[in-house]
Amino acid sequence: MSPPILFNPAQHAHLFPSLVLVHKTCITSAPYTIATFLPPLQEDLMASWWQDRIDEVSAGTRQIIMQMAPNQTTGAEELAGKMGFARAMMEKLEEVAKSAGRGLLMLDTEVGSPAEVAYPRLGYIDVSFVPPAV
Repeated sequence: MSPPILFNPAQHAHLFPSLVLVHKTCITSAPYTIATFLPPLQEDLMASWWQDRIDEVSAGTRQIIMQMAPNQTTGAEELAGKMGFARAMMEKLEEVAKSAGRGLLMLDTEVGSPAEVAYPRLGYIDVSFVPPAV
């Protein structure tokens, strides 16, 4: 597996439709990560949201970390759930944060998600729990 990379709008513009598709898939496929949008999804709104994030990268106010699929023809290899993948992504996140002068990372996740198990294994500590809305 190659190391995670930073999204570069000039080099990776062709990946824009894939960013929307992956985001949509994360929301509509198990374990159903609710990430910014709730079903029913409107692809045009998601595309606009991603364009705004890419504009922030271009302006230097955001970084997007990506892990390219080992098989770039089919993307068939499953990456989710593999600790090496999670570790590599988090190490890249820590590297980017440190280079930006950030000393504290605050992560959030859903109860029962794979991240809830992965983060402590990577050295992160649980500092709070937000109970479900009543």
